Amino acid sequence: MKSRKERKRSVLVCAYACEPGSTSEQEIGWKWSTLLAEFNNVCVLTRCSNRETIEGYLEEHGLEPRFKIIYYDLPEWARKWKKGERGLYLYYTLWQFGAFLKARRVHEVERFDIVHYITFGSLLLPNFMWLMPTKYVLGPVGGGENVPLRFLGGFTTKGIATEIIRHTLQALQKVNPFFFLQCFNSDRILVRTNESYEMIPSIFRHKAQVMLETGVPEELIRAERNVPIEGDVIQIITIGRFIHSKINLLTLRVILHFKEMYGIPFRFLIVGDGYERRVLEEFCETKGLSENVTFTGWVPREKVLDYISESDIFYSTTFKEGGTWAFFEAVTMGLPVACLKISGPDLIVADNCGIKISPTSPDQVIHELAEGIYKLATSFELRDEYSINAKQALLNNMTWDKMMARVEKIYREVEGEGTELSD
Repeated sequence: MKSRKERKRSVLVCAYACEPGSTSEQEIGWKWSTLLAEFNNVCVLTRCSNRETIEGYLEEHGLEPRFKIIYYDLPEWARKWKKGERGLYLYYTLWQFGAFLKARRVHEVERFDIVHYITFGSLLLPNFMWLMPTKYVLGPVGGGENVPLRFLGGFTTKGIATEIIRHTLQALQKVNPFFFLQCFNSDRILVRTNESYEMIPSIFRHKAQVMLETGVPEELIRAERNVPIEGDVIQIITIGRFIHSKINLLTLRVILHFKEMYGIPFRFLIVGDGYERRVLEEFCETKGLSENVTFTGWVPREKVLDYISESDIFYSTTFKEGGTWAFFEAVTMGLPVACLKISGPDLIVADNCGIKISPTSPDQVIHELAEGIYKLATSFELRDEYSINAKQALLNNMTWDKMMARVEKIYREVEGEGTELSD
């Protein structure tokens, strides 16, 4: 038998969500599995329901899988009562336990060196892979992000209820013995944001490192920077789902204050859709913003990129994001950013590379973000400086190549072949 140094490392990737051709959690599972397979013998454990998409994608592109795939699902009777979101989390929990039993049996043959849990990427959801008799790497996972309670007063009833439930789950994790045991058994814990890092019990944070779950898409690395031009009307753009924690009434209240306080000619383009849309449109109508604000709905990605190239400022009030494509696209295409200094945006937009406001209260955010947009709108030089610096910082730290180099270093460390990981 070959010694460990004479053979490739054997890695089992647990990816409940794993499908190519998406920009969501499914693509994260597929992308990580594909890239890890470049330097390791990778075996991916995923759902049977992903088989059709995976095999169709490989056939359509004339590709051979770079890794072995083990498909596993619960029995037929258990799948019947899971329809979309209904029953998802109970099903997910049962699937994770069954997947652990399956992985243990496969391990008897494959003899994995490392088990790496990828999706679903949340500290709030259970998994059992930490029970495997191997080295164990968790993440990147989120779950520590939330909307500060003092902002809930401006949300719809659904948004308030959703966020209270999330805060409750986060509080319960602090006394959850299974969460504690997972952290104890983990050799490395990769977390998507600083907020999730803070959720790790302090005695285990020496194992943790902040790393976004996505890198800059390859096609954006080569994107030409949109050189700012001086014009009479500033175009501001935001992109995302119309939900309480992303594009919400706070988004529009900042824009309203910007209009009333500074009186600069502007257009605000909102690309996306969601259950809050009616509330947002009514706000625009009652507050006299309809002449400035355009709701585009969901549009093809090529059109999104056209909108970005035509804009001057990318603006966001999202509270809970990891590595979001909208920010990657805006920064790589040269838009200066005004956003909250929180979760993924705080990592994507480096310090001194954009306007970032720490959210302490709704009034403070409204005034300071509006002022930040005004500074960008009235200074061609500042827009140009931020767009250059933000793109360079992003490409220096968050390409897939650099992320995978960090993961390879982590693998060596957990196997005792490297130095201790620093935060």
